[in-house]
Amino acid sequence: MRGTGTTILAATVVVLALAGCTQHTDRADSRTDTGTTRAAAPTPTATAAVAAAARFHVLDRAFASSDALPDGAAAPEDLEVDSQRRVGESDGTTYWVATTTHAAVCLIGNNPAADSTDNFSVCGEVPGTGDSVVTSTSDDRGHTTALVADGFQDHGTDALRELVPNVWVR
Repeated sequence: MRGTGTTILAATVVVLALAGCTQHTDRADSRTDTGTTRAAAPTPTATAAVAAAARFHVLDRAFASSDALPDGAAAPEDLEVDSQRRVGESDGTTYWVATTTHAAVCLIGNNPAADSTDNFSVCGEVPGTGDSVVTSTSDDRGHTTALVADGFQDHGTDALRELVPNVWVR
């Protein structure tokens, strides 16, 4: 005769087997169906890329040769291959928006000057619908560079200002 615990465990396994299991991969921090039919369920990376492209339209366009990162750029280790898109350049620093294999969206800055502090990558979770600022970084002088979703607005005396699309500074 089986014990009650064994019976409950067996019933749970049967229910899960019949219902199927799915993994929820969309994540958004507090700062932060592509179709009706599919041949196969999307991978976590595909789901994250779709979510990121919904908030960063630059990620929705095809990869171009101008999107390639230069050798030595401070890219995250888990950068999704060819996910980066060049969004602009200011004062010798070029900026890219990219995604990672772990469902993050990143800002990459690269300045070839030997003494530049503008060589970085910062990543954060794909923002939710009401969120706009994904992540930011500050230098030794107190200047802030932020990765923001499309449509971001900031107001006030200490507001960020747009440098290039999706990159705002203070």
